[in-house]
Amino acid sequence: MGCGEAISAPILGLFSNRHNGVRNTLFVCYMLCVVANCCYLLAKAMPLAARIPLVVISRFTLGMGTGNRGIGQSYVSSVSTLKDRRKAISLLSGGVSIGLSLGPGMQTVINQFPDARFGFWIFELDINNLNIVFAIAVNLICLVILLSLLDEKEESADESELQVFEDCGKFQIDKLAIAICIASRIDRVFISVNFKSIGFLYSEVMFGFTEKETLLVNSDLAAISSMFVVGVYFVCAFTDFLERIGDRFIIICALVVVYIYHLLTMPWPFLPGHLNCENLNSTADAQLHSWCLMTHPINMYLYFVGYVVVNGLALPFFDNYISIMFTKLLGPGKHGKMQGFNHSAGCWAKIIGPLVFTYMFDSFGPQPNWALELAFLTALLFCWVLFYNRMSPRRPELQIECGSRLQRSVLWLRNLSTSF
Repeated sequence: MGCGEAISAPILGLFSNRHNGVRNTLFVCYMLCVVANCCYLLAKAMPLAARIPLVVISRFTLGMGTGNRGIGQSYVSSVSTLKDRRKAISLLSGGVSIGLSLGPGMQTVINQFPDARFGFWIFELDINNLNIVFAIAVNLICLVILLSLLDEKEESADESELQVFEDCGKFQIDKLAIAICIASRIDRVFISVNFKSIGFLYSEVMFGFTEKETLLVNSDLAAISSMFVVGVYFVCAFTDFLERIGDRFIIICALVVVYIYHLLTMPWPFLPGHLNCENLNSTADAQLHSWCLMTHPINMYLYFVGYVVVNGLALPFFDNYISIMFTKLLGPGKHGKMQGFNHSAGCWAKIIGPLVFTYMFDSFGPQPNWALELAFLTALLFCWVLFYNRMSPRRPELQIECGSRLQRSVLWLRNLSTSF
């Protein structure tokens, strides 16, 4: 699924730019999702030899259909002004986070009925695939909304701004600033992937939890963090609480919080005590024994409270304002291609990250994972501080040569400067 999403994201962005809109592209994406989920349901009715290939094809196709977040952000940035860009992007990101929470939530509800089984035509439905039916229903609803409510004939909000820069010929994308934004997104994905990849095993080894305790604690942490995430996007989308604070300042503050958390939860060699490795299975967990006795414990409450702060507050703010900054740096015009590449970079990070972090944790313990995260965060903080002035869409090189259009462009830049 991840590979399909990573491959399709830039292709969908280019397709969106070429067809001057997102309606056709989104239609293709939703149809791909419907077809992929139907194939997944059909797999259970197929011969055993055909099931695995059909499931793999359906997951890859579903990934291709879900690579539409970039074009969604592209469209939102084109129909919003710089003044309301924060709220528009926050609404989109909030919708994505709610959707990501509804999926596991629906499966949790379905799991309460383990004996439920339904037969429909050649399909056999049970707790393992009922959530797929829910996903198909959601995609069909989205198709109806897309075809009936989305009107791309309306003038884009930034069309006048685009015309100014086309006439003046002076707006140039800062490639370094764009690269820093993409690198920031990759590191944000790596941080989340690190938690998800080793979180359960880390809790067992570091704090001596049983499997049941690990499942309960990590599920509660995920639920609490999800509530905070929704709250963050609600604040960004529906209030003016952060209107006077600059985007760059919020991003740097979020990076500092994540950096401090990794510093405080790093199992430094000078910490007192040793882990209790008696609960590890000498055969199944033999690889963990090689580093367990040499790893020093950290404070459990510091880790879990920090987990909620980082995943529920710092990372959502960071992710949201990186998206906002990225659209501003791209300027007025078509963002489909660049948004697609940005989304694709995050998808490849989701694919590569679990392989790297899981291998390092199994072989060497948590220290290499934390050290790698600290290295990434140090490099990012250095870039954001060193190139602070370049991480802004202001363009002072715009010269007085465009007559009355210059006044409009200067006004645009002046309005922009008041938002920082």
